[in-house]
Amino acid sequence: MANKLGAISSGMVKYVECSALTQLKLKNVFDQAIISALEPSTAGKKRRKCLPL
Repeated sequence: MANKLGAISSGMVKYVECSALTQLKLKNVFDQAIISALEPSTAGKKRRKCLPL
């Protein structure tokens, strides 16, 4: 929960958890990153970053 709160306060678009060890939901992380990168930015707003935590 603390990681999610940190992600929201740092201006991230979305918070998605995964496991690199078991690769659980790993594809979902990359899918969400691609979708976020391809979304048109709204005029006048600062573009948010997609950063792995």
